[in-house]
Amino acid sequence: MYEYVAKLLTGAKLYFPNVEITYDKFHAMKIVNTAVDETRRKEQRTKSSRYSW
Repeated sequence: MYEYVAKLLTGAKLYFPNVEITYDKFHAMKIVNTAVDETRRKEQRTKSSRYSW
């Protein structure tokens, strides 16, 4: 997903150089919550370690 966002932003900056790119809170928090959930699930699978990072 992150590769798609990077390509989208690169294309937007190329074709619309004077436009300010904004982010809405809903989609930004969705990305953060997905990352937290993936980390939590990974920790649950590896019970030998308290932290996975």
